[in-house]
Amino acid sequence: MKQIYLSLALLFSAATFAQTYDFTTYTPQNTNMINATVNHITQDANGLLWMTSYAGLASFNGTTFTNYTPDNSGLQINALSKVVVDGLNRKWMSTYQNGLIMFNGTTFTHYTQTNSALPSNIVHDLAVDASNNVWIATEGGLVKVTGTNTTWTIYNEVNAGIWGNNVTSVGTDAGNVYIGVANSTLMKMNGTTFNAVNDGVIKIFKVKNDDVYGW
Repeated sequence: MKQIYLSLALLFSAATFAQTYDFTTYTPQNTNMINATVNHITQDANGLLWMTSYAGLASFNGTTFTNYTPDNSGLQINALSKVVVDGLNRKWMSTYQNGLIMFNGTTFTHYTQTNSALPSNIVHDLAVDASNNVWIATEGGLVKVTGTNTTWTIYNEVNAGIWGNNVTSVGTDAGNVYIGVANSTLMKMNGTTFNAVNDGVIKIFKVKNDDVYGW
């Protein structure tokens, strides 16, 4: 009986590895894509792909790219790093040392230390949790943005016990928030404070069912 199971497993493995895939390459040469270098990509609830580049923001419906740049829209900065989509279908984008940008489908709003509670214009990472809170990892602490009126809550060394204000990474699942700080410590939120989980974690890639995948 063990031999039968082994034979079936080998047959299944062979069938799995025999699969072939078709790839389509989209470039500025064969589409209206504005920039071939994509910094980050995500998908919204409507199935649209949203991507950031050094040229701005773009969406893709499977056929056509819609490009948003400082030249053709209200986007204030063209060099964008990460993009996430919240439950209100707003797109939140980090910049390279120039704060945070939110796009509600019509208007781009640029948040910096000057016009908001953002503690630093250096934004390392973004995440959205199941309660539609946007979490922002900055060089000046962790930020939670809630509601349509963007209420800001700051978590740092003083009020949350984070081991350093330079938060380099953030990840969320249904009920947890994890962060990485500059000294490579992984920390988990417990109510309003953070406790150390492990060290040697530089980047959080994914959090699911309380499992953390990181570098």
